[in-house]
Amino acid sequence: MIVDDSAMMRHFLRTKIAEGFPELNLETAKDGMDCVAMFEEGRHDFVFLDLVMPRMGGLEALKVIRRKSPNTRVVICSALSKEGAEITLEALSLGAVDYITKPKVEVGKQITWEQFEEDIFHKLNALLKQDEISGKTSAARPSLSSLPAPQKVAAVGIATSTGGPPALESLLKLLKPEFKIPILVVIHMPPIFTTRFAARLNPLILGRKVLEASHGMMMRPSEIYIAPGDHHMFVQTVGGLPFLGLNQESQENFCRPSADVLFRSMASVFGKNTLVSVLTGMGQDGMLGTKMIREKGGIVMTQEATSCAVYGMPKAVVEAGTSQASLTVQDMAKAIMDLSLNC
Repeated sequence: MIVDDSAMMRHFLRTKIAEGFPELNLETAKDGMDCVAMFEEGRHDFVFLDLVMPRMGGLEALKVIRRKSPNTRVVICSALSKEGAEITLEALSLGAVDYITKPKVEVGKQITWEQFEEDIFHKLNALLKQDEISGKTSAARPSLSSLPAPQKVAAVGIATSTGGPPALESLLKLLKPEFKIPILVVIHMPPIFTTRFAARLNPLILGRKVLEASHGMMMRPSEIYIAPGDHHMFVQTVGGLPFLGLNQESQENFCRPSADVLFRSMASVFGKNTLVSVLTGMGQDGMLGTKMIREKGGIVMTQEATSCAVYGMPKAVVEAGTSQASLTVQDMAKAIMDLSLNC
């Protein structure tokens, strides 16, 4: 279902989705109230949901959708702005699986119609593949027996994309307040979104401070650093101490920030004292970096398939042979604490 108060946007989405996915039955609604009424008439597998609409907005409609049809995948269509970021993050916390930014000129950047169309295709394709994975993969809880012995850990790296905000929030909340090892996060979000995401997480994570990283920031215990949108984040040493660096060099894996950039730098600086986790996400960002971490003797974990919104990034790491365990977020938090001798 496509839900938007703009007739032009409904037409564009319907036309492009029909061209790329002719097997899908498409319906449209002009606002949240019509959307909710259509859920009374039957099941819908996917919803592209605008947020700002008359009569009933996207957040109110999302709450009803989650209550009536918890397995429906909802993708938010958002403006690339401070206000758009705030309401989109709220929607993700309520259960939306992902978002796409609408074509509009903001903060000196332009999201073109071509980029918008490409995002629609890739994200819907990934969600359809995830339905196949969820239907074929056993949901049995994995064993922790494949993990190595506990060791000293200098820093934890986390990479995620589609479905990442709720998974990352859950993982960080499950780490006990006394876990003081610095945590470095790459999440595929545009500028403004990463700023608002860090600010949103900060009061939720007890005993630690969540910051959007800045160039030259010294890494400190009990701090969590979010790579800013459109910037690679990496670790470097100055006088033997670890500092964060940022740059806007070429994208890697079509991403900036890229987990590969972060993971390579962590392997170079921390060597075997590196621990990284790759969570739900589309694509294969982070896979090459995990190879270097394993070569240095570090630890690599991935989120298991059925708990992912999209089993892309973790799958790439598993298929590369660098994941030492595929775990639920709950088991992963326990493993991170158990494997870190100095936490």
